[in-house]
Amino acid sequence: MFECVNPQENVCFGCRACENVCPISAIMMQQDDIGFLYPHVDQQKCVRCGLCAKTCPMLNSQKYDTETQEIYAVAIKDKELLSKSTSGGAFSLFANDVIAQGGVVFGVTLDENMFVKHIGVETQEDLAVLRGSKYVQSDTGDVYTQILYHLQSGRKVLFSGMPCQVDGLNRFLDAKKQSAEILLTIDILCHGVPSPKIWKDYVSCIEEVYHGKLKSFKFRSKMAGWENSIEYAEFENGKKVYNTHAIRTYLTMFHKNLSLRPSCYACDYHTYQRCSDITIGDFWGIDKSMPEINDNKGLSLMIVNTKKGKEAFDRVSSGAVVHSSNAKNCEQRALICNAKTKGDVDAFRKDYAEHGYAYIAQKYATRSNGSLMKIKMITVLYKLKLLPTFKKILGK
Repeated sequence: MFECVNPQENVCFGCRACENVCPISAIMMQQDDIGFLYPHVDQQKCVRCGLCAKTCPMLNSQKYDTETQEIYAVAIKDKELLSKSTSGGAFSLFANDVIAQGGVVFGVTLDENMFVKHIGVETQEDLAVLRGSKYVQSDTGDVYTQILYHLQSGRKVLFSGMPCQVDGLNRFLDAKKQSAEILLTIDILCHGVPSPKIWKDYVSCIEEVYHGKLKSFKFRSKMAGWENSIEYAEFENGKKVYNTHAIRTYLTMFHKNLSLRPSCYACDYHTYQRCSDITIGDFWGIDKSMPEINDNKGLSLMIVNTKKGKEAFDRVSSGAVVHSSNAKNCEQRALICNAKTKGDVDAFRKDYAEHGYAYIAQKYATRSNGSLMKIKMITVLYKLKLLPTFKKILGK
């Protein structure tokens, strides 16, 4: 029987592989009420080739061989790049190398309109916009098709994204019968992806609060250290704001697992069987397992999954401080655990659809008194330039 993709929200990850692989452009992505994209097939155009269903990661299970996995704690030696990276700068190691070889690097940017999307860059200077975490589901657009073009042209490519996006790319290239020999893939350990529409409304909300257009935003600034990351917003009117309640509402709801894509709650990618060549994320738990190497400037957990990944890492490892590690040392729940609901997600979605962002921020973005006190204390100590001294006293 002919099968095509269908927009089941608890299954579809919105990777857009089906849309990119369709030979007659019969698939369009449409937003749901909370802002997530789902494929819709134009049955008038559809020629029943079945490519979309064959390409969909959720309709076709695939086991990846990761028997040669190696685990490391990594920090790039370039201090400037380390300070600009969310954790240890692992992405920059590989991205710099691919650019130096004349290749193209695809990753996620936050553009001038605060839209989160995948783009390709070809210069060291342009890599800057791809650094740093963006806690929003990125729009991959036609990036898979762009990557296919570069691979067919013989150019090396690095693609970095969520595991579902990497898997979608792998399936797309398989469907196109394109060799991935000169493609290096990096998946980012993922807690779950929040709604782009909620993010957009959040931006509008804080622009209204601070009376200016948002110029730049850091989801996790290291101004107070890697372990005490701060949300930082800079506006075109010159205002620079961090750690206020208004600024923190978006990530508060993210950490409560309320704003995530429905499929994130039943995600199959939380496993050591990775779909990429390299897996990277924060090396949480290093302060307990290897405290002597934790300077609070950022450490990446790096998992080398394939022979290709190992060859790439051997080529760039001299540019980093590298410590061999193991799974027991890492407290990265995203490796093995799905996001669990910490509240009524259905009520949250209904409230957002009916009342908008300001309402859900007031109702769902409250924090415990202890959490608020910690945030205020870190902010005050940072402003007084006393945070490093305070941490030394505590032995942290």
